[in-house]
Amino acid sequence: MGALFVSHCSRDRAVTAKVCSHLRKAGFVALFVDYDPDDGIPAGREWERELYSSLRRTDALVFLASEVSVASRWCFAELSLARSLGHPVFPLRLAPGVGLPLLNDVQWIDLGTTDLRSGVDRLVAGLRAAGLDPADSFAWDAARLPFPGLASFTADDAAVFFGREHETQRLVDLLHPTLQHGPGRFVAILGPSGSGKSSLLHAGLLPRLARPPGRWVLLPSLLPGRHPVRNLAACLARAFATRGLPRPVPELAELLGRGPSVLVELAEELAEIDSDDHRPSDVLMVIDQAEELVTRSGAREQESFLALLRGALSATGSIWAVATMRSEFLTSRPERAGLAEAIDDTLIIEPLGRSRLAEVIARPAKRAGLELAPGLVERLVEDTAGGDALPLLAYTLRELCQRAHPHGRITIEDYTAIGGVVGALQHRADRLTNELTRRGYGGRVVPTLAQLAAVTGDDEPTRRGVRRSELTTDELMIVDAFVDARLLTSTRADADPAEEGISGELASAGEPAVEVAHEALLRQWPPLRRAIEADRAGLRLRADLERLAADWQHSRRDESYLLHGSRLAALDEWANQRPNSVGPIEREYLQASRSRAAREHARLHEEQRAAEEAKHLQYGLFPAPLLAGSRVRIRAFYRSGRSRAYLGGDFYDVVVNPSGIVHAIIGTVSGNGPAEAALGALLRVSWRTLVLAGVDEAELLPKLQLVLVSERHDRTSSTTACTVTIDDTCDLGTRTALVRLAGHPPPIVLADAPHSVARQTGPPLGTVADARWDVQTVALEPTWALLLYTPGLIGGQGPVADTRLGTEGLIELVEDERRTDLDRLPQRLVERAHQLNGGPLVEDVVALLISPCPPSTETAPDQHPTTSQLA
Repeated sequence: MGALFVSHCSRDRAVTAKVCSHLRKAGFVALFVDYDPDDGIPAGREWERELYSSLRRTDALVFLASEVSVASRWCFAELSLARSLGHPVFPLRLAPGVGLPLLNDVQWIDLGTTDLRSGVDRLVAGLRAAGLDPADSFAWDAARLPFPGLASFTADDAAVFFGREHETQRLVDLLHPTLQHGPGRFVAILGPSGSGKSSLLHAGLLPRLARPPGRWVLLPSLLPGRHPVRNLAACLARAFATRGLPRPVPELAELLGRGPSVLVELAEELAEIDSDDHRPSDVLMVIDQAEELVTRSGAREQESFLALLRGALSATGSIWAVATMRSEFLTSRPERAGLAEAIDDTLIIEPLGRSRLAEVIARPAKRAGLELAPGLVERLVEDTAGGDALPLLAYTLRELCQRAHPHGRITIEDYTAIGGVVGALQHRADRLTNELTRRGYGGRVVPTLAQLAAVTGDDEPTRRGVRRSELTTDELMIVDAFVDARLLTSTRADADPAEEGISGELASAGEPAVEVAHEALLRQWPPLRRAIEADRAGLRLRADLERLAADWQHSRRDESYLLHGSRLAALDEWANQRPNSVGPIEREYLQASRSRAAREHARLHEEQRAAEEAKHLQYGLFPAPLLAGSRVRIRAFYRSGRSRAYLGGDFYDVVVNPSGIVHAIIGTVSGNGPAEAALGALLRVSWRTLVLAGVDEAELLPKLQLVLVSERHDRTSSTTACTVTIDDTCDLGTRTALVRLAGHPPPIVLADAPHSVARQTGPPLGTVADARWDVQTVALEPTWALLLYTPGLIGGQGPVADTRLGTEGLIELVEDERRTDLDRLPQRLVERAHQLNGGPLVEDVVALLISPCPPSTETAPDQHPTTSQLA
């Protein structure tokens, strides 16, 4: 480091002031000068003791040698103490011939024979050669404690941040562009929780990048939270505000929504404000706790933020980014990937070795003027172990500082009294809990603190910020007690939340909020650790709900982001059990999900009802034929068309009457929908009733038309139909079929040469009053078979382009399928028609094949020789 003690005589005050001014300009800002109102001895203090104490806090002594100062016993005492402490001494000779035997072994710099600036330049060179770099010289407020406890070191603590010099320089090097006009880079500081990543960033790297002014524009530190893009807008707003150019956060958030080019423009605007005449400034985005992009941000929010960041970095070399991140979150679930791909360079923070642990204990204490008892540093190092070593050590050291004796002495007895490194935090939390229990708050302590934990999967718990407005009066009492003990951090109503270390959307919203000072509290205090583990499933659900609600809000409340099914049920049950744990956005998200689920349930119920109705209609349209005791067999195949969701009006039936005559019908009601299907079922049932009642074959269609006309709701509704009557009592060689057509395509006779029945057709039912339908008699060969079908089967594309399949085309298909078994033939013909059509046919299709039973399989009166398929 570079803290300098300037030893001088008060009579040389004028030249001392000039030397100190030059040293500050060279970067040595940590100077102790006794008359300096900012850095010297406060009025009313014991100046002798303060001089010695300050000397112990510094790293070197600069002696301004004049005839008066070399004769001063106090200057001599300061020099002697500096030599005994091992401090290098740099004497400046103010007048020729001045000397001091005590310093005969060091190189003197003559200011009396050269100009002052040249002499100070030689002094600075000597200081650098001794390892005292002005880049490491930071002023220190003696009123501050040198150890921040569970909180991270900040820029104000740069003077007491030790042990990470190598990592700091490595980061400075990574942020030095190798190409003059290359793109910006994203540098990540990776390490486990408690490894000191945030302290390295804020107290190590950023104070050094702030020198010299104009090289970097350092944006305020961003904690992503649940809304990283909006929180980035808040950081930019603070950056503009500090430059006297306030910009509203909503305006900046809306601009960022337009894409990376806007972020580049805003960065360039800031850079132009801060740039000097020689080189434009680069802008550094500072992202602390980037794991919040995984643990707190929704997938959509994370994706949008990373797209914004990647686009801005690749578009120009003026924007760079540095982030801290817990290493276990660098690789996560596939759906949350993208963060690792955005990172260009990484610095992995490893645990501090024993020698560096001793350094981070002794050197800040020395800088603060504390005196650690012999053996205490070694004891602290020995007791510091485990994953939370640094935060527990920092908390212990802060507790010790607060117990320091007069003149800054800390003893081993003090260390034992607070419980050591492992016990200090636990003992403090236990004492607070005991005191709160005596005041009647004991049962609420752990549940209140558990609200400050977030859980993702099986990972260790992470911090979660909570608005103070969401806490009850009792919970605020508990929170404030732990804030006073520095186990929690809290913003004041008039404070900037980001400066207080409060993360994410709470900082950007400016709402007073609270969170743990360090996640070590969540892991190292047994009562809280047990509570978190016992409620891990509930905490995981809460974290999931917050991320999902954030994505929903980011997507402008797109319904596709809403919950459904078992996930909605689980989160809804959790929210109902803990209504006070659900925030306003999450509550709206759940309500919107419930509303959509109710609509979906109603729609599904309606579809199921319609399907059930269609099922009943199907039974009416396609019944089990009454063929017991007959010598015929039927095969039927039905497939719905693509033009409607409901069952259509196609129907068929086959019945043998008491006289042994087989009657068959197939028909199609015009139009589509449940009304047409119901009408088709009614016509089919009516036809069956007429047949069984013994109505003459010639009267069946006229009477069926009467039923249609009386029952149809639409006067334009009509029905095509084909009826076939076969005397099953005749010998196979003498059987005939009587065929009547009412606007329906003719049956096809399967024989050596398949052919259709002659087209003697009458009008469809319901179109002509008092219509009659002529009968056609068809002789049936011993191996006869008749194919009946609905118009939909022949209405599609035929083998010739732009032509319908038609009856002739269907006859060709029958010829092609001559070797197909009769049981499969109806389905096969429908499949062939679909292939020729290039997809499903528009209308519903029914194919009905009637043939004689082989002699060996003639059916008994209680058998039903039928094959019926629905597809």
